[in-house]
Amino acid sequence: MIHSFFKPIIRFVLPFLFIHFSMAQQMGVGVMMGGANYAGDLTENWKSSFSQTKPTVGLLYNLQLNPIVDFKLQYWLLSLQADDALSSQDWKKQRNFNFKSTIHNIDVGVDLHLWSMIQSHYLLNPYLSLGLSFFKFNPKTKFEGNWVNLSELGTEGQGMPGYAQKYSLFSHAMTFGVGLEYPLSHRISIGLELKWRKTQTDYLDDLSGKYVSYDELLFWNGRTAAELGNPQNVTANTQRGNSKDNDWFQTFSIHFVYHWTQQISLLNPVNTPKRTRKLRCPKF
Repeated sequence: MIHSFFKPIIRFVLPFLFIHFSMAQQMGVGVMMGGANYAGDLTENWKSSFSQTKPTVGLLYNLQLNPIVDFKLQYWLLSLQADDALSSQDWKKQRNFNFKSTIHNIDVGVDLHLWSMIQSHYLLNPYLSLGLSFFKFNPKTKFEGNWVNLSELGTEGQGMPGYAQKYSLFSHAMTFGVGLEYPLSHRISIGLELKWRKTQTDYLDDLSGKYVSYDELLFWNGRTAAELGNPQNVTANTQRGNSKDNDWFQTFSIHFVYHWTQQISLLNPVNTPKRTRKLRCPKF
């Protein structure tokens, strides 16, 4: 399972590492900090997602391929959570579900520096991000005073005769975002970045399809699965979640990057790469 999960990461990353070691390119490493939140069956809009934001930290590796395109590799350690008790909809409050999950996430992609496409670069440098995310998750909720791993329970009948197998805790996502960079010195830069991830799983929150009857869950998967999967003993096959819309998660961060090769020369702009020669913000 783990080997097959990391295989596409290896295939995607190795060509760029080869580029780095075979060509003299500008490289940087940095740290990230900010917030992360989730959007799915337990949220209604961006406000409910934002209100449940949790802190996140990460590391990044950046390789400039040319003045327009940078390769970026990021590792994120983040936490997601949501709670029906915060919903404005009565049926969700009655459902009364909640979860939290620790996410180990790797982003692999490219940054497209917009001003390089239309004119010489300024110090304030906006960019678009495109790529893939590979992550491990593990939804949990508190039951009778203890945190339990929901994926092991089969709250929607997973593992029972006639139902799907238990879902994988490894998945991937399409990633896109926007950002801004600004050099603090010829080797240090600061940036802001917002990223969205459209995942290929609907079980970040352990909630996707329809209710399974309490008695059936009790017989096959045990009392904990029955109490968490259908605590109100709702009629079987009634909608529990929206299986047609996979979950999302987002990060907003500030990052600091150290560039191994000189990024700009503030004292001698004549010898500065074209990308950072003009020491002013763009005019509109």
